[in-house]
Amino acid sequence: MTGCYQDARITAVRNERGQCYFAELDGKLVATALLTTQSIASEPEVYSSGDTAVFGQFAVDPEYRGLKFGDALLDYAETDAKRLGFLTIALDTIETATYLIEYYERRGFSAVGHVQWSGKTYRSVVMAKSLG
Repeated sequence: MTGCYQDARITAVRNERGQCYFAELDGKLVATALLTTQSIASEPEVYSSGDTAVFGQFAVDPEYRGLKFGDALLDYAETDAKRLGFLTIALDTIETATYLIEYYERRGFSAVGHVQWSGKTYRSVVMAKSLG
């Protein structure tokens, strides 16, 4: 699946557009996320809104899933987005990852559309949440 890998150069470029968060346990990186705070001039439309921060690059080491590291990163990203003046936080995830969609729904996100990213073999669900 092409959504599982990107090289270090792409990671560095994406990190320059926002705030990178990570969780560490006993010196080991166990989770990471990125809050893009610069408007993205692309589809989906919600990503180009100046009042929307985009949550992504979200991963938790499988060995540490269920220990709330992901919840902590998402909590922090939402708080940080609100502190920075954003009204909405948005994200996308592969549409067949129902467990992730359900997780985001439990966190207050709602589906607002779909996107087919160039070079990807899957379609993604775009979700958003008001920070008001």
